[in-house]
Amino acid sequence: MMHMKIGINIEKLQKLMNTPMVPPPNWAKRWQTEAEHLLFMAHSAKDESNLEELQKLDDEAIKLIEERESKLG
Repeated sequence: MMHMKIGINIEKLQKLMNTPMVPPPNWAKRWQTEAEHLLFMAHSAKDESNLEELQKLDDEAIKLIEERESKLG
């Protein structure tokens, strides 16, 4: 079984958040807000060494990444 580093998708999400969408689509503000909230929760889980929560948030980050990629084509 392969072990993945927890947080890979959270890191990718953070990079995407810092990549501007020009011009920003109408859903961009909602997406950005959700991504910021997820990152805040991930930092809290990391500070508390809550790996189970961090893994859950990493899985949620995949959904936000895929949403952005599918909407931008």
